[in-house]
Amino acid sequence: EAKGWIHPDDPRGWFEWYCKYFLGRRHEDDERQIKRWAAFCGPKGRWRNTIYSKIHADGCDVDFSEHVSPRIQQSLLHWSYLVNRADYSAWLQKKGYKDHTK
Repeated sequence: EAKGWIHPDDPRGWFEWYCKYFLGRRHEDDERQIKRWAAFCGPKGRWRNTIYSKIHADGCDVDFSEHVSPRIQQSLLHWSYLVNRADYSAWLQKKGYKDHTK
């Protein structure tokens, strides 16, 4: 808290902020938290792109990819992001890759 990472209104951090945001609360910290989410697991997010790259390199079906970098996948779940076929397909298209699991 002393470093300003955690807002006093949400002492349990991002998850508490997200629950309150989902329920309709709007807060001065919203913009910062939304930017943090986007940087982590938004369409251009570091870890979202990393996991799709690793899944593609593994050659497995995205729907059965739990074994690929479980720590990254757990971190994405912490940020309320679930690896999914629609986003993976969009990632493949953006990169110009073919889905080699079909």
